[in-house]
Amino acid sequence: MINDVSDLADRQIELAKLEVGEAKDDAIAAVIRTAIGAGIALAAALLLVIWAWTAFIWFFNWLFGHIVFPTPLGPQSLAWFGWLVGVLVPAVLGFLAYRRIRQGINDAMAVWPPLPRTRDTLKEDLAWLQRLRTPNER
Repeated sequence: MINDVSDLADRQIELAKLEVGEAKDDAIAAVIRTAIGAGIALAAALLLVIWAWTAFIWFFNWLFGHIVFPTPLGPQSLAWFGWLVGVLVPAVLGFLAYRRIRQGINDAMAVWPPLPRTRDTLKEDLAWLQRLRTPNER
C-alpha cells in the first residue's frame, strides 16, 4: 500500500508539473495579447493627439481664411472630410485595442484556478485510499 501511495504521489507531482507548464504558457499568451492591445491603444492615443493638433491648426487656417476673404457663396468643398477621418481612425484603433486588451485580461483570468486535472485525480486517489482503509465487509 505504501508503494502504491508513493507511486500515486509521484504521478500527481508529474501531472501538477505538466499543468503548471500549460498554465504558464496560457498566462504568457495572455500577457502578450494584452501588451499588443496596449501598443495599439498607445498608437491610437498618439494619432488622436496628432489629429487634435492638426485640427487646431487647420481650424484656425480655415476660420481666418473665411474672415479675410469673404465671398457671397463661400467655398464648397470636402475640406471637413480629413477631420472625419482623423476622428474615425483613432476611434476604430481604440476599439480594436480595447477588444484586444479585454481578450488578454479574460484569458489571464481563465488561467485561475490552476491544476484542474490534478485536483480531480487527487479526489479520485483520496476516494481510492478511503476504500482501501475500510475493512472488507464479510
